[in-house]
Amino acid sequence: MNWRALGACGWVSLARLDRRYLPLAYLAAGLCGMMLLAWPISARIAEMTLVPRQFFLLAIGYGLVFFVGGLGCVWRNARPGLFAWLSAASALGFTVIAHLGQPHSLPESLSWWMVYTAVAVTVAIAAGLVKTTRTTHGTRVIDAYAITSAALATLAVWFGLEHPWIAPAWMGLAVAVAIIGVKLRLRWLVIPVGWLSVGSVALLVVPGPWDYDLPMRLVFNTMLVHYGLPALSFAVMAWVYHRDPWPWLRSVCQALALVAATAAISLQVRLGFHPEELWQKIPGLIEWATYPALWLAVGIVVLWRFKAESLDGLRKAAIGIGVVGLIAVVLHPLFLNNPLFVSADVGQMTVLNWLLYIYGVPCLLALGFASVMPKEAGVFKRAAGIVSLALLFMLVTLEVRHGFSGSKMQWLASNDVALHEWATYGVAWMVLALLLWWAGRWRPGLEIAGAAVGLAGFVAALLGPVLIDNPLFSAADVGAVRGVNWLLYIYGLPCVLAALLAFRSGGRLRQLKPIGVTVSLLLLFVLVSLEVRQGFVGGDLRLSLHPISSPENYSYSLAWVLLALALLGGGLMTGSASLRYGSLAVMLVAVGKVALDTAQLRDLWRVLSLLGLGLSLIVLGYVYQRYVFRREPKPKPAGDKVEETDEVETHGETESI
Repeated sequence: MNWRALGACGWVSLARLDRRYLPLAYLAAGLCGMMLLAWPISARIAEMTLVPRQFFLLAIGYGLVFFVGGLGCVWRNARPGLFAWLSAASALGFTVIAHLGQPHSLPESLSWWMVYTAVAVTVAIAAGLVKTTRTTHGTRVIDAYAITSAALATLAVWFGLEHPWIAPAWMGLAVAVAIIGVKLRLRWLVIPVGWLSVGSVALLVVPGPWDYDLPMRLVFNTMLVHYGLPALSFAVMAWVYHRDPWPWLRSVCQALALVAATAAISLQVRLGFHPEELWQKIPGLIEWATYPALWLAVGIVVLWRFKAESLDGLRKAAIGIGVVGLIAVVLHPLFLNNPLFVSADVGQMTVLNWLLYIYGVPCLLALGFASVMPKEAGVFKRAAGIVSLALLFMLVTLEVRHGFSGSKMQWLASNDVALHEWATYGVAWMVLALLLWWAGRWRPGLEIAGAAVGLAGFVAALLGPVLIDNPLFSAADVGAVRGVNWLLYIYGLPCVLAALLAFRSGGRLRQLKPIGVTVSLLLLFVLVSLEVRQGFVGGDLRLSLHPISSPENYSYSLAWVLLALALLGGGLMTGSASLRYGSLAVMLVAVGKVALDTAQLRDLWRVLSLLGLGLSLIVLGYVYQRYVFRREPKPKPAGDKVEETDEVETHGETESI
């Protein structure tokens, strides 16, 4: 092997004398490395004994020859950069070859991280000895030695520490390299900073904290070190690069610092919920609500506090973290872990329970996140507002459900939505719609959300009390007191709210007005009919238990006629066409029912009934023709008045003449 070492020295010396032979020096270094790698393989094939220490010393010797030779050729050279890279790469390459070829060649008192550290220090000393030399191509000799020293230090950390501590150590090394690069103006040192940062992030994600041996202490534990130190390191690097001509580098460091800090806080939350079984238990509903609340709070604080232009990376990361929080709150509290679909303990107290924390806090945070986001975030800003409204709607719905069913809130597990609960949904949603319309004065866009919630209230007020759980067909106690009973709450209050929504609708929401009027009139008609029924049979209105008697039958006709007249009177006093047409519809129903009742009479009673019905229809026809279907006279065109004026003036002129 001695002649090969002498040959290597010769090729390096020849390259120093004539730059045309420099590729041969690189070729010699490569051939020596390949020979060393092939030596253990050939020895294994030929069943020869290979002395590990001899292989180690030979590899280090070759590396020393090329390292020292390249370092010597750097001095007083017009183009020292290529020799510097030959020297530095040989130190790194032959050290790695010695490790890969015979990993157990070291004595027990030594470890490979010591070897890598020693070689890294040697290369760093060489970098300090060599003067920074510039050429026309802008090559710096010190860059080669500095990058190689950083690579050797990276390997020393990898082989010297256990997994949980590698990422913090690499980040500390990255900070040191970044500071050296900025102080010495070594731009290419961003390369080792890059691989150290990427490697640290990869170790923090895969396998991440699952491989950590955590203590039971909250906050001050190894998790804080493993994620807090990288966050601090990225923050320091962002400050180091604040004047760097590459602004994206500063932005990336800012974003990674915020992400690492958020991950550290999130893992502390996980540890707080499950100190003994960190990864075995599935998160519950309260825990799932905590994570998005935390992430939204981080986004709000950063966007509100840090508004400088130089912190654009921090703000973009804050928007990303907040958007992740929005996605998390939509996936879990709203859908996957919704108490309406899965079993969840939210407390026993009405209103003051865990629902306020699970849905109320994220609702406020999503609204705040939408408020602090810049206008450039358009889609995300609107999405945050929509999520906030969805959380508010779900909070109101679940509070109503909890008030009626307690902890058994699952809709799919039990079909026990009662008549009063249906009415409460309608009332709550319509009240919420009115509040959203009122808030729309200061925040445009809430009117549309209020219209959607109001439509949901209309559906609930009609679907349950009128169709699904109508007390005429389902068992429900509406109260024994005539006139003042639960029917006023179930049908009367939604009727008033629907009328109020119809009255307030206008502008972009004018299409909602006929829907609200129709719903209000339907509920009023059902209320009057059921009040008549309750006056005859009491609290249980089922037709199967109490058939309709003749007095009750005629009472319906009288009540509907009176209702129609009351609507007509209200329409005439207020000038509302909706009330007048509603009275016409109710009157037609009443007339039809009277006609059917008349068919059951005989002889003189039938004649008198038809006579009275005819006279009533004549009077009603006159009233409706006079007040409901009347048409205002069309005003004369302005041109006709002008012509008349002209004629008068002309006539006056004629008389004066």
